[in-house]
Amino acid sequence: MGITTSRRLAEATSCWLHYEYICQRAGLFDESALKSAVGQVLSSFVIDKPSRAWSNIPHPALGQNSGSGRKAEIDFVLAELNGSEMGNIRIAVETKWAAQKRLSTIFLG
Repeated sequence: MGITTSRRLAEATSCWLHYEYICQRAGLFDESALKSAVGQVLSSFVIDKPSRAWSNIPHPALGQNSGSGRKAEIDFVLAELNGSEMGNIRIAVETKWAAQKRLSTIFLG
């Protein structure tokens, strides 16, 4: 049995953040700091069709925000390529930045 998609993403992101911390860049940590790590790991997944990682993708299943502001988006997806356009989404990733110094429990499901 191989490593799961969620575990692979979690471990790679953790390692990336540790590397950034060691390089004295912890002051830059926020949700956008995850873009490079998550994007690179998603790009490494092999699916049965040509694919590409994308970020900040609007999706009709998320509905419309009531009022003004940005429309709801999926943070990251791995999607099939339809020419140079995005096709069917194969993996969707929502990231959250936890600003607490300590987390007592982390759930990856």
